[in-house]
Amino acid sequence: MQQYQLNVESRSTALQNEMTTITANYRDRTRESKAQYQEYKMKDEKNSKEIRDATIYINRITVNNDQISRTTNQRNCVCF
Repeated sequence: MQQYQLNVESRSTALQNEMTTITANYRDRTRESKAQYQEYKMKDEKNSKEIRDATIYINRITVNNDQISRTTNQRNCVCF
């Protein structure tokens, strides 16, 4: 009976140690994943801002070119 109790205690201690290791590994991986997520999130925000700025710039250029084209066409127009 005493041997059985020692075996159960030994197994219980081993499982507790294993659970502690698994929990620590999970916590470390979660911390790393969260840090990586934050890094990707910052890069995404930066890229989104660059895309928005580029889109605004292109739209302004397009509008300006359209205005220049209309003005040029009006000057070159031969009206009867």
